[in-house]
Amino acid sequence: MGRVRLAPTMTLPDVVDEAVRAAGGAWLAADGERAPLRELVDRADALAARLGAAGLVPGDPLGLLLPNGLRYAEAFLAAVRLGAVIVPLDEALPERGLDDAARTVPLAATLAEHPRPVRGSLAVTATGGGWHVPGQPDSAGAAAAPRPRRSDPAAVFFTSGTTGEPKPITLTHHQLVRPLIALQQLHASFFAGSPAEQVKRLTTVVRRHGTRLLGAAGRQTWLCTTPFRAMAGHQVFTGALLLGHNLVTSSAFHPRRTLELVDAHRVNVLAGTPAVLEVLLRVGDLSPYDLSSLLVIGVGGGPAAPGLVDRAGRRFGCTVTVGYGSTELGGGVLATRLQDSPQSRQHTVGHPFPGSDVRILDEYGAEMPPGRPGELVCRTDGQPDWLHTGDLALRDDDGTVTILGRKDDLVIRGGANIHPNEIERVVDEFPAVARSAAVGVPSHHDQQLWLFVVPAGGYDPSPEAVRAECRDVLAPGKQPDRVRVVDELPMTEHGEVCRHLLREQAGDHAGKETAQS
Repeated sequence: MGRVRLAPTMTLPDVVDEAVRAAGGAWLAADGERAPLRELVDRADALAARLGAAGLVPGDPLGLLLPNGLRYAEAFLAAVRLGAVIVPLDEALPERGLDDAARTVPLAATLAEHPRPVRGSLAVTATGGGWHVPGQPDSAGAAAAPRPRRSDPAAVFFTSGTTGEPKPITLTHHQLVRPLIALQQLHASFFAGSPAEQVKRLTTVVRRHGTRLLGAAGRQTWLCTTPFRAMAGHQVFTGALLLGHNLVTSSAFHPRRTLELVDAHRVNVLAGTPAVLEVLLRVGDLSPYDLSSLLVIGVGGGPAAPGLVDRAGRRFGCTVTVGYGSTELGGGVLATRLQDSPQSRQHTVGHPFPGSDVRILDEYGAEMPPGRPGELVCRTDGQPDWLHTGDLALRDDDGTVTILGRKDDLVIRGGANIHPNEIERVVDEFPAVARSAAVGVPSHHDQQLWLFVVPAGGYDPSPEAVRAECRDVLAPGKQPDRVRVVDELPMTEHGEVCRHLLREQAGDHAGKETAQS
């Protein structure tokens, strides 16, 4: 395997060319199909030529309504070769949702498994052996597309977070190439420094994680359980294939199927959201699966519940790292390292990626000292402005960052600020509780603290029992006013709690009680 050599001046077409040159044999496997990168690029070139012959030009937005798999990779790479703007969309998006997206970003074409026509756009569909481009023959002569500039738009990702309102985020070529360079630099930094520093770092990793991680050099096989259309999945998709690694995925997530894929493909790196990892941990019997190849589980795309890193590490016998990213910045911003202490890897999101800078600010824009919470703001190479994330965080003395929750989720009760995360980290440790979520609900010019809990398997806790446990371990000002036991919490597909829906539920419940009294 040759080393993929990236530079900050590169655009996505440059990166694809370099990846094929250095690591064209790296492959993508999905749902019984497998193809090396160089073959995927050849197919993408043929598709790009036909799209160009159909009238599409560089800069045109292309909607990708495809599940994870080889067709998605071909469509993505074809858009790159054409110089189009990639617009990944949920393949299950209803017609109204697709029309709304197309009004926000006028799509020149849609690429899907079944025709998804949008007014004024070309409906391209995947066939058994290729693609159907309306009005075009099966092949067309390739036309050289002008090379984009680093500042040109490369993709538009829709993100809704926990608010439920989709928001388009336009990213340039530089913003999508930067995280790939950061991943390379992050890996290289492990081997940087003096020989003494390298030995010390290696000794620490072996002491904490055993000798299995010594096999992590060279080409690895990654498995992505997150949709490629989401930023977390996109970073795994491009980070694997375009940096010279093999990639395994599936059009739909199923826990046992995921474990079968780890076994069959000897997966070394498993990437997913906290929600995915929680589901995998519920698989009762792991004996049918050989998971000995697994070196690292990378968790991102949402907040990890307390104890998740430790539970997953012990259950799967590997290292678990946690990352924090931003769609607005094109991917990863913070991550825990292999050499970090167990405490840091369990409760923080680590240190900034190479090329990223973070600060913790108060409401007036002043930087907070270590241990004091404030809003997390981030900036990356080549970006003059700081991104206000809306996340509350604090920084430890060693520079590691802990995410406390959303700024909008802050509960103000009796003049005191309460972070939901403070409550949830304690309640989630109760034996009878699988997961909890705390929200503030307006009440007589103040806020009540409502706690929603999902029972752990085999338990049936009453609200009174949960409140009694809270009284034993929480300060009086942080004890919930109301507790509701629910079957499940409303979640985004990335494992984040939709707190606005819980606030609505609490408000409706309180309103009914008032009406009945």
